[in-house]
Amino acid sequence: SNFIVAGYGIDSSKKAIEIANKYEGLYAIVGISPNDLKNITSYGIYQLKNDIDMIDVKWEPINFTGIFLGNGYSIKNLTVVFDDESAEYNRLFGGLFSRLTGFVDELALDDVYISYNSKNSVTVGAIAGEMTVNSRIENSYASGDIVIPGEGSSVGGLVGYMSDPHNV
Repeated sequence: SNFIVAGYGIDSSKKAIEIANKYEGLYAIVGISPNDLKNITSYGIYQLKNDIDMIDVKWEPINFTGIFLGNGYSIKNLTVVFDDESAEYNRLFGGLFSRLTGFVDELALDDVYISYNSKNSVTVGAIAGEMTVNSRIENSYASGDIVIPGEGSSVGGLVGYMSDPHNV
């Protein structure tokens, strides 16, 4: 099935990687420090070039449209903590991304900790709270803890809620 990434119709993960490589000068390499990861925008093509340790870094999930290639590297110790007083309702999604529209490949998330202390139902997953129609995650994994006390939430290890059709 086709999905749209950065304005291109893509019919396979191999094609997505070919597009990312073709436009090498147009995307950012993410690596070296947590600040590099915090500086990604909500739209683009990104590749990790090394492991990133997010220990003691406050992370706020972002809506992301594009290609994110982990290249087999790991984002470690990603921590997302929200409570009713600090969270905006539209941000009650996610781990790395609140909403994913696009393609993620070869991404490892190690020792993730996500906690939502909320009366509201939430949508939470280590890579994305929500994955939109025709998006794809391949060759990726997450380990860690997701703590959600409320009822009626959508929680998954990688993705909390997937619109059909979905590909993980």
